[in-house]
Amino acid sequence: MNLIQTLLWMIFMMIMNLTNEIKWVNCSHELNEHTSETSLRRWIHTVFSFLFHNF
Repeated sequence: MNLIQTLLWMIFMMIMNLTNEIKWVNCSHELNEHTSETSLRRWIHTVFSFLFHNF
């Protein structure tokens, strides 16, 4: 992996840690949180696959 991919991966892991922390904070709103989390992860996955294919 080159430098840009490494930096993107670090950012990606930070975002995943943030979503896990948000999950613990919002565990009372489980249904809404579940749909928002899946859409967020889908968006992150799309962005990163796009970026990794370009580099």
